[in-house]
Amino acid sequence: SLQYALEEGNRDGWTESTLIVVLFAVAATSLVTFVVHELETPHPVVDLRIFKNRTYAASTGINLMMGLALFSGNFLFALYCGAVLHYQALDIGKVFLYSGAFQIFLMPLVGRFGGKIDARKMLAVGITGVAISLFMNAHLTERSGFGDLVQSMFVRSLSLAFVFIPISVVALSDIPAPQRGNATGLFNLTRELGGSIGTAWMGLLVDRATTRNAAYLAENVTPYNPLTQETIGAVRGSLGTQTYTADLVPESILALKVKLQALVLAFQSGFLHATAVFLSCLVLLLLLKKPRTGPATPGAH
Repeated sequence: SLQYALEEGNRDGWTESTLIVVLFAVAATSLVTFVVHELETPHPVVDLRIFKNRTYAASTGINLMMGLALFSGNFLFALYCGAVLHYQALDIGKVFLYSGAFQIFLMPLVGRFGGKIDARKMLAVGITGVAISLFMNAHLTERSGFGDLVQSMFVRSLSLAFVFIPISVVALSDIPAPQRGNATGLFNLTRELGGSIGTAWMGLLVDRATTRNAAYLAENVTPYNPLTQETIGAVRGSLGTQTYTADLVPESILALKVKLQALVLAFQSGFLHATAVFLSCLVLLLLLKKPRTGPATPGAH
């Protein structure tokens, strides 16, 4: 119910759709019932008591917000490339390919030698780097080139290598071996849940921000604005003489410019929100304990 509501909510108008409201109610009721039942039964399918472990709870919180910010950031980035820069799917894929290729070599190195460095420090570096990447995305415009896109995504790809492995190590380092299977399942679920919430959130944010920005920008496009008069004169002197509807050409071009700028501002706002969410993970780092060192525990994976 929750997954469907998050996927289709923005398209159906959220609270304007009876189906979406009902599904959210079903999801909330089911969640409360499930949590109460799992806490009361002596042999739960999902042992929620594991969240009493401070390090695991904080790591799971970081994982949730990381999924929220990361999935929403990548969703926004791909949507920006298509809607603003008019990239084809293959061109968007090339941006992700070129920027992420180095991660193939870096991830194994972090996994092999990362045990010699405090995982909390690597997490701090990785989270800060991803936040910087999202902040770079927030300054993209309709004139940004392929190199600008690859540069920002390269920073993100590089930084994520210092996040994925260390956060898993920290989260499970203080969990007894018999509980690690349950802990791993919950840990992975939180990232996927965060991704679904983040994607739905960003879709709603961009949609509403575009409408709001377009209204604000349109207020300044009046016959009394010198810039408006200058633009109209320039268009009439170039394209306007080549059509029978010379008076409509400047108006149409101005409307397109307003729509484009409103969209760019909406995307910039979305990236800034994702940056703030990712930076908030640094607060939870203070609750993490230093991972235990030593031989691997039997049954760990």
